[in-house]
Amino acid sequence: MTIGLRSGSRMPLKQPASETGTGCSGQSHAPPLMLSVVRLAEPELGKDIMTSASQGANTYSLWSDAETEVDLLGFTHLVDAVERLVRSEHLLPATIGVFGDWGSGKTSVLKMAAKRLEEDEGALVLWFNGWLFEGYDQAKASLMERLVSELVEKRCTSAKMKKLAVRLFRRINWLRVAGTTLKVGGAFALGGPPLAALAAAPDLGELAKQAGEGLEKIDDGELDKYLQEGQEQTFNRNVMGFREDFKELLEEAKIKRLVVLIDDLDRCLPPTIIQTLEAIKLFLSVGNVAFVIGADERLVQYAVRERFPELPGERVDVGRDYLEKLIQYPVRIPSLSRSEVQSYIALLFVHAEGEGSVIERSMEWFCAAPRTVSGVPFGHDALHELKIDVPKALGDGLTLSAQIGPLLGRGLSGNPRQCKRFLNMLMMRLGMAESRGVSLSRRLLAKLMILEYLKPELFRQLGDMQAEGHGRPEPILAWQVQERGSSDSPESGEESPQSGGKPDSRLEVWLKDVVAVEWLKTEPPLDDTDLGPYFYFSRDVLADHGQQAQRMGQAAREVYRKVLSQSEAVQKTGLEVLSGLSLAEASSVVAALCDRARAEEGPGTVSLLLKACDARKDLLTDVVTFLGKRPHSQLPVWVPPRLHTAVRGTELVGAARGVIEQWANGTNKQLAEAARTELRRIDEGSE
Repeated sequence: MTIGLRSGSRMPLKQPASETGTGCSGQSHAPPLMLSVVRLAEPELGKDIMTSASQGANTYSLWSDAETEVDLLGFTHLVDAVERLVRSEHLLPATIGVFGDWGSGKTSVLKMAAKRLEEDEGALVLWFNGWLFEGYDQAKASLMERLVSELVEKRCTSAKMKKLAVRLFRRINWLRVAGTTLKVGGAFALGGPPLAALAAAPDLGELAKQAGEGLEKIDDGELDKYLQEGQEQTFNRNVMGFREDFKELLEEAKIKRLVVLIDDLDRCLPPTIIQTLEAIKLFLSVGNVAFVIGADERLVQYAVRERFPELPGERVDVGRDYLEKLIQYPVRIPSLSRSEVQSYIALLFVHAEGEGSVIERSMEWFCAAPRTVSGVPFGHDALHELKIDVPKALGDGLTLSAQIGPLLGRGLSGNPRQCKRFLNMLMMRLGMAESRGVSLSRRLLAKLMILEYLKPELFRQLGDMQAEGHGRPEPILAWQVQERGSSDSPESGEESPQSGGKPDSRLEVWLKDVVAVEWLKTEPPLDDTDLGPYFYFSRDVLADHGQQAQRMGQAAREVYRKVLSQSEAVQKTGLEVLSGLSLAEASSVVAALCDRARAEEGPGTVSLLLKACDARKDLLTDVVTFLGKRPHSQLPVWVPPRLHTAVRGTELVGAARGVIEQWANGTNKQLAEAARTELRRIDEGSE
């Protein structure tokens, strides 16, 4: 259910004292935290990216997951590039691709460009979302019909325009009925011969006779003419006729420039993607028309390979060549750097917690050209430079952005949507805790969630450590004491079991992982905080199989599906794509595989985990940790040598050896023998 609020509004949920929760015992009668999701309705207020929910005295900001016209990413130069291309009449007709990963800000770039272009009275800007029409009609016909309908609705001022529109609708109807034959479009778009595709198509005359009501605007004379001319001639005649009529309609409507923005193309199935691109190439690329397509380049290339598997592709990248032929001007959205992620998170808090003048001056500071390219993040220093008194809520947000920005920048590959989702989950957990009468430190919760996102298996292990120590992860606390150069025990006065003795073997894996070490050193330290309540509100992550798969993003979910394929070729493709995912996305794939391995008795998924490590060595930490906790009875005899091969040449050789030693001393006789054999090979230096 969606609860709509005016952008920027607050939701006070004050309750009588007698109804307020008093602890986490489960006896609280406080109503659940109310959350709100809003559409972008008031961009001029600067509040369209945020809404809030409150519980008791505290208010937690939430950010809409939708696109925005407010540039918090420093993408002005990308919008400028799109605008210049569209306004260059000598380049039209043209197709412009705004390429970026899922959640990188493609739609926001399109919206900002559209806002500028709509200011030109001679231009008409239209939107088309193929994903919304998928499954209801052919993508070609849907796109053409939508454009003609919009033109008629907005610019139909003469009888000639109406006549042209009727003629275009008749052609669209003919093409819709001939949908099967239109597979020839792919061959045309690639410059290949159409007859090969036509040869496999059914007789259109029989298809037309079966169409019934679909032929109501195709007269008998036209059908008879088709039967005499044959499929290829009629197809060519209708393609050229549509292009000529469409161009004439634009001229009659006195449209100086038609801009068609196509969004969410990469969310469609491969046939819809191809049909949409074919429609642009074959039917609509005429006159002063500019198509601006927002998509993930990789998914479109994958759709091309799926659609044309018979084309040679071993030494030629068919997907890339196809895109280069259809899209003349690519505009690629780069990943945000660490400092840019920090600035983005800080500006989200500025828009959530700041007043109008603070927002305006902060945006001016951020958008200043020298600062945009300097790498200096927006934060406390910027507001100090602007001589702005920072309210506590905003100050806390800026501190949080400086704390988590660098690690999120590394782990999420600078993806704005994933950053926003991370913040929303953080705020939701804080709200849920307060509704149970539990007070959590926002900075500490954020630190724990970063580990959860980037290193799920280490997060599980940390959960085990704190459970063993009744909320105190003793190995981590002992490491913190040692790192500070002090032999003192934690403030509790109790001597840590690890201090002065041999370090916990589980920490060896942590200290060999760059991300884990950076996380350990990130403020705030765990110190003597009881982590039990924090892990209580992370139970969805620590639950059984299925939770990680639900949390995966679109790209990670597609990789996960391919890796599980029975086809070795598809599995290989999935592992190749895995190497290009962000650390958080790749970790979510491995975490889902770990969940699957926990739920099965066979070794199939364990083998996939080790294959994933071959593609991404930075995932080894999670896999070594996972294998070290598996019941020995569920591990096959080939795991010891396979694990040793996976870690060879990395800093995790020692940690992996410790796991193999556990297996060598275990009760699974076959596994123990295989482990002892592998240990002898390691000691002998045999490769």
